[in-house]
Amino acid sequence: MYPYELIKKWWNRITTPVKIAFFSAMAVGLIVHMFMLTNTFPTHDVVFLFNDVRSLATQGRWFAYIAQLISSGYTMLPWVKGLIILLCCAFAACAAVRCLNIKNPLNCALIAGLMAAFPTVATTMNYYADVLFIALALAAAAVYVTWRFRFGFIAGVVLLVLSLATYQAHFAFAAALFVGVLISDILRSDAEFKAVLYKGAMYFLTLLIGMAIYIISVRLSDVPLTDYMGMNEMGSIPLGEIPRLIADAYSGILPPARSVIFSNSMERPSPINAATWEEYPSILKFSIVKS
Repeated sequence: MYPYELIKKWWNRITTPVKIAFFSAMAVGLIVHMFMLTNTFPTHDVVFLFNDVRSLATQGRWFAYIAQLISSGYTMLPWVKGLIILLCCAFAACAAVRCLNIKNPLNCALIAGLMAAFPTVATTMNYYADVLFIALALAAAAVYVTWRFRFGFIAGVVLLVLSLATYQAHFAFAAALFVGVLISDILRSDAEFKAVLYKGAMYFLTLLIGMAIYIISVRLSDVPLTDYMGMNEMGSIPLGEIPRLIADAYSGILPPARSVIFSNSMERPSPINAATWEEYPSILKFSIVKS
């Protein structure tokens, strides 16, 4: 079989909603981030990581160096890194559409467009941080293989560990997408309680085992963790502190959101604080119900 025949066969196997999600994410991403792709200049963080990306291992991101070599290597071209970021967002959007079984073309385009134009994506463009979105793609792949295949949770755990070892924040995306899948299953008319309960347990264990293996790998590493953002205290949170940490997480999001809506001040909250990847369930909720 010729290569073009293999490509055609592979292309025909991709569902229409996934194709819509991919091209919508790329199109919206290029329109929204065109200025950054053509006019941005390196920041101090970009220059630092360009010469010493291995230092991310002190933040528990021991796979970031390998991911950097696989993606764009040692280059500081905004176009290259920006396109890689958009490709990762498009892949994550395709995984979300597929796992949530969203078939409405408008909803597929809406989800993909929102993911590509999300404020955190725009902020990350300033750092040429394509490696951080490799972590997003790995998290999305972890959810997809766990959802799609009978024993996919094994590969899901491995992918989740690599995602955490690249950039820990996208663990929240995997957790949110798992919850979205469960909500989508519950809303189906033929949903069975035992099946949903089994899937929920499997998804929870995938997240738990992935996180546990990652923390163990960091603890066994001979690289000392930095105290930046409490990295050196990773995995040592007292159970009694969890309720307070949850409350702090919401209090860090809600006040900036209120200031945007009700305040006349010229000051605006940072996009990172006002909108984070954990808010994707709110973005996807309408599409899940309507589809």
